[in-house]
This record gives sequence, structure tokens and C-alpha cells, in this order.
Amino acid sequence: DVELAFRERCYGGQPKSKEVYEAWANAKGEHPREPLDEKLRVLHLEDKETESENDLREETELAWTGFRSDSNGIYLRDFMVEAMIKQCGTTLGIFTKKRGSKGITQHGLHVHPREIHFTNKLEADASEVIAGHVSTAQGKRDILKKVDYVEDAILAFQIKLLLGQSKLSEKDLFRMFHLAQENGLGACRSRGGGKFDVVKMDEAADVIIG
Repeated sequence: DVELAFRERCYGGQPKSKEVYEAWANAKGEHPREPLDEKLRVLHLEDKETESENDLREETELAWTGFRSDSNGIYLRDFMVEAMIKQCGTTLGIFTKKRGSKGITQHGLHVHPREIHFTNKLEADASEVIAGHVSTAQGKRDILKKVDYVEDAILAFQIKLLLGQSKLSEKDLFRMFHLAQENGLGACRSRGGGKFDVVKMDEAADVIIG
């Protein structure tokens, strides 16, 4: 059982324009655990007409990013936390030192629930306008973009991890989260966004299979 308290703003990184998201998905490829139609639904994206490709206000609106949301409020997805853990494991060299540990994080690491709602936020606190880039038919262009964020937010979730076999230990998991606190979670991490403190990390139960 894990609980995180953000000490820096946590930014939403999902495009709130259908046109921008479709271009982004085509460039990066759809996430297998969140198909395009599902992403468009949770982001509440609708088709809209554009009047001028050179209009700064319009491009700023197209570059607006935020959080997924449903009737229970805004949330982050489970695979975002899993990716954060794996990235820290790679950085710390754990996967190199312990043969088979990378496979454990790929197939024996699961975060629940699927939608991790902020426990104290139903919607974003505000938006911040920052410098960004957008891809157009004429190539990449520098523009301003609007990013939704939350402050003093809290996340609570559960991690299920296959331990033993000298591949991965609880200490390894603690080390990865210790680094993750400074790397951050969410968007705009290169600007210092998403840094948090682990305020709870308790063992819930051991389940023996076999």
C-alpha cells in the first residue's frame, strides 16, 4: 500500500484536442492498455473546427494538456506508475546487477487500481502557460501551451510485486521509489514538476502461489 504526497505541482500531459492527440498517437503509437477510442472518451475530446493555422490563440488552445477524468474526478493511469518504477530501476542499475529482475518488473509488477484518482482533487486546480512546440504541415513551431496542474495532491494505490528467487527485493523497490521522488510523476518533469514524498509504504500481505 503506497501513498504519495506531491510537494511540487503535478501536471497533466494528455492533449485535450482530438486533432493534437491523434497526431501524437500516430507518432508514438497507441498504448496497448489505452486504445485511441478509450483515450478520447476519458479526455472528453470533441471535434472542433480551426479557422487559422497561424492564429496563436488557436494553437495555444490546441496545445492544451490535462488529466484523464471520469465521474469520480481526475486520475493517473496505472501504467504511468509502473513506467516510473521501471525507469528508476534502469537508472539505478538494478536490472543489470540482478539477472531476471527486469523481467519481473515487466510481468510480475502490477499497480492497482487501473485509474488512480487523486484522493483530494476532483479537478485540476488551475492551468499554467509555458513555452512549447507544435507540429504543423510546415514543421515544428514554437508556441505557448497551456498545462493543467494540481497542487498538494495525494495519490494512494497498491503495488503487487513478485518477490524472491534472488531477482528483486523490497529493498530494491524502496530504492526505486526513493529516486522516483526526485524524478517526479506526470508531465513537465524536466521543469521540476511532479516531485513527491512517499508518506506511506506498508506491506499489506504476502500471497504464496504454489
